[in-house]
Amino acid sequence: MLRKQLTVLGTGCFLAMSVHSALALSNPDRSFVTADGSTSQTSASKTRYIVQLRGAPAANRPLKTNLPNKAGGILKSAKYDANSASNIAYRKELVNKQNKIMNDVGIKEAVYTYEHSFNGFAANLTSAQVSKLRTNSEVINIWPDEIREMDTSNTPSFLGLTSPDGLHTLGNKGEDMIIGVVDSGVWPENPSLDDTGFAPIQDTRPEWPNKEDVCDVGTDPLFECNNKLIGARYFNTGFGPESLLPGEFDSPRDADGHGTHTMTTAGGNESVSASILGVDVGLVTGMAPRARVAAYKVCWNGSAPGNSGCATTDSVAAIDAAVADGVDVINFSISGSRTDLVDPVHVAFFNAARGGVFSSLSAGNSGPGAQTVAHNVPWVTTVAASTYDGDTALIGNTLEVSYDDVTDDLYSVHGSITAPVPEEGLSGQLVAATPALACDDGLTNPAEIAGNIALIARGVCNFSIKILNAQNAGATGVVVYSDNRAPTPMGGDATGITIPGVMITNEKGLELAGLVDEVTVSVNMTYDAISGGTSTEIGNQIAGFSSRGESLATADIIKPDITAPGQQILAGTSGSQIDSGLMGESYAYLSGTSMSSPHIAGLAALVREANPTWSPAAVKSAIMTTARQNLTKEDGATAADPFDYGAGHVDPNFAVDPGLVYDANEFDYWAFLCGQGESAFTESTSGFSCAAFENAGYPTDASDLNIASIAIDELAGTQTITRYVNNVSDLNSYVASVEAPSGIDVTVSVLDWNTGTFVDSDVMGFRESDGLGLYQLTFSKNADVELNEWTFGSITWSDGTHNVRSPIAIMPTEPVRVTAPDEINLVTTGSAARVTLSAEVGYNGRFYAQGIGLDTSTIDEETGLGQVYGESHVVSQDPDSTFAFLEPGLAVYMVDVPEGTRIAKFEINTDDLPNPAMDLDLYVWECPQFSCSQVGASTNFDSDETVTLVDPTPLANLGGFDTYLVFVHGWDMAGEGPTEVPLHVWTVDESGTTGLTVRASSRAVAGRTSRVYVGMYGLQAGENYVGGVIYKDENGNENGLTVIDVEAQ
Repeated sequence: MLRKQLTVLGTGCFLAMSVHSALALSNPDRSFVTADGSTSQTSASKTRYIVQLRGAPAANRPLKTNLPNKAGGILKSAKYDANSASNIAYRKELVNKQNKIMNDVGIKEAVYTYEHSFNGFAANLTSAQVSKLRTNSEVINIWPDEIREMDTSNTPSFLGLTSPDGLHTLGNKGEDMIIGVVDSGVWPENPSLDDTGFAPIQDTRPEWPNKEDVCDVGTDPLFECNNKLIGARYFNTGFGPESLLPGEFDSPRDADGHGTHTMTTAGGNESVSASILGVDVGLVTGMAPRARVAAYKVCWNGSAPGNSGCATTDSVAAIDAAVADGVDVINFSISGSRTDLVDPVHVAFFNAARGGVFSSLSAGNSGPGAQTVAHNVPWVTTVAASTYDGDTALIGNTLEVSYDDVTDDLYSVHGSITAPVPEEGLSGQLVAATPALACDDGLTNPAEIAGNIALIARGVCNFSIKILNAQNAGATGVVVYSDNRAPTPMGGDATGITIPGVMITNEKGLELAGLVDEVTVSVNMTYDAISGGTSTEIGNQIAGFSSRGESLATADIIKPDITAPGQQILAGTSGSQIDSGLMGESYAYLSGTSMSSPHIAGLAALVREANPTWSPAAVKSAIMTTARQNLTKEDGATAADPFDYGAGHVDPNFAVDPGLVYDANEFDYWAFLCGQGESAFTESTSGFSCAAFENAGYPTDASDLNIASIAIDELAGTQTITRYVNNVSDLNSYVASVEAPSGIDVTVSVLDWNTGTFVDSDVMGFRESDGLGLYQLTFSKNADVELNEWTFGSITWSDGTHNVRSPIAIMPTEPVRVTAPDEINLVTTGSAARVTLSAEVGYNGRFYAQGIGLDTSTIDEETGLGQVYGESHVVSQDPDSTFAFLEPGLAVYMVDVPEGTRIAKFEINTDDLPNPAMDLDLYVWECPQFSCSQVGASTNFDSDETVTLVDPTPLANLGGFDTYLVFVHGWDMAGEGPTEVPLHVWTVDESGTTGLTVRASSRAVAGRTSRVYVGMYGLQAGENYVGGVIYKDENGNENGLTVIDVEAQ
């Protein structure tokens, strides 16, 4: 069944949020209720949506009528040509279908139509149009538009590019590779983009569009493309031109600096002299200095507070255009979903990969917490950030300090996640925060902090936590003093930060901390230039802000994929940085995974120059398998692991000749998506069923996806994974070396090409015709295993010259003693029913099956106390159709779940509503002490919604603030006004069985299936019943529970 994907969990940054209102029955006090986790994404427009249609876009146009069998072999990069006769014809078919569907629902004009990397359109829709579209079998998904945030001098040397045997020294500089940068635009006059020495791109790449077709200058007559900057487009229809901040350029010109920085990091010219605030800071070189670059501006400065960012509709349009133009590489330093594998941006990159485009995406700046990494799809390269060795010029801004008759000018660095310092400066009294580190639950001296500038010490927690704690205490700004490290432009998650901040040295900070308790100290943040000398950076540390795994989307693949330098990166910037007070500067130091991602984009261009026929997956494999692992976590002491850096730190001189590559194509990815519950996407875009993929030999288990890393999220027993590799150097045999994860035994088997079978051996040979090799790894637990903890290792294949390494991550778990269905749903027309369950037993001994239930539902009733706390069973239309915790218009139910409850089920039904066209959704949150976390949701394309919880947390004391909050959300009221909605609730315990019998053989034999016979009687028509079967062994230990749901008609 198609599902709406409108509540984006984990997109961007995780927030703790609270809702405040006055205490009254009509406007109840909910300030005590807090929600953990990100629960909604604000739309750029309340009525703007992206609609995905059935069928592949042109870049992934079906070339075969039959699904090919899984084969392996190096996959040549079939570069997409938008202007081939066959693709023009196919695109016409897509556009005709799009137009017909839009006409059918009365859409007069689309915001965008997508045909190259995405099949669909963006449009402003009424709720009635959305309702009609979702009934169209040609519509796969509908998403509301979202606004997302944007996530060298020494780095070429640090990466070895300029060493005697380095790629730059040897002449590999990305000659005529084309890097597309989807970002905040470009400052075309930047010296790193000068085209001296570059011939017209059409001399070597005649397929590239003419300048007049690919350089859209908008309202900026001074903007010019050249033979280096060969393309510039801008997309703001989704963001809204009317929403632009005065001073923002309605053109590809960069008003922020972010886009120019990422572009020149990836492909800036070689050895360009750079200065900041008049101080010479050295020579800068991009990763691929001979590459050509093209800008696709999608990120904008908005006129309203918190309204800057990058609309998804615009981003998809930019990716679509870049693929059509013919770029080789795309850099995307913009935040994204942590959980959704097939959101519009990820779908666009899926098809871009099929079109031969390598894509580098930032992992996010929400570290160092676990499970914060974004862009968890295998067809892109997700990049973490780390430090690099070298001397950095400390160019900052003056912090004026005065007390008594003393004045002093201190070196400071403005924060990158804080609000800009006003052009006229920011003055105020300096007050020390208590505690000094400003971590944990906030500041204990808010009365002293309010209206003043807070002095905070660096360390222990993220900068964003410190700044937000000061902001919440009423501070007008923050001064953070460093530890033994040089001051840095504080990076991380900027969400919610509205005050300026600077960082100063540890020495000066400690002096001020001693003074503020004795005298009144005033400070003024300015833009006046000041030099702090140089700082010797310590390399090979994961940046504290860099987002970490494991992946929330699927832990059976490792994310991030790789790390690269991302802290204190020197590169080009905008000559007019809006709202920052800086004018006329060409270079800047910035930090973030936004800075590490373009390193990989540029280095991928070098790999592609050396291997022009390789697929994006082969390029990604080469970058990963040649990485090094000598990194620490942000503390500088603890060894980093694959959830910090993926395969490790990029080592580009080896990546152009990796020896072996792991390759994959769209068929592999479609099968992978089948295993992740995305069968509808696979079947509607590929034209083949998931069963067809399995029959053709494509694995659907994510652990078996043919990528250059290996992960198993739940190793309960023994598991074998298979990998295909291609020898891209010669046909010498490779020998395996395994660093087994702690507590795990690993057996290596290779394919014997003579017999066609796998044999235990650590020596792998290759098929002569194409250099293909296959191997298997079998994982099992040993006596040293520590359950429910991730453990890491690696496998390295070597021929004596090449060392091809893949990281391994394993989560060992308890053996699965009984495997049985989670839930059985039955519909019966009589008073009795029977069903047979199959339970696969994984142990020897006794097997018992116990029935619980059957129970009928109750209708949740409002109570006086519940009404005081905001309980209301009436739902209204949500204007933006996007669920947000405790937003107006929700029906709110406060439900008790007593101690001993084994099954709790919550349900709403279309039959209970006045209009069957209504589309309501159901969300369930558990709220101990009114600290709420979402535990379930049901968002079907109708109003038949169910959430079932097994062994829920008992919460049954509303007066003691322990309860469940259940919300009904008005996604589409189909024109109906506020409507009361009955909530059906079942709570099933073990107090007895009524109308349920269970029998089964009591003998348990490992590996065999036990039959469990379940009988139900006394059923009454019109009732729904819930019960269950609990599986136990001879000691009474539980080994699982199957929920039984019976609808009697």
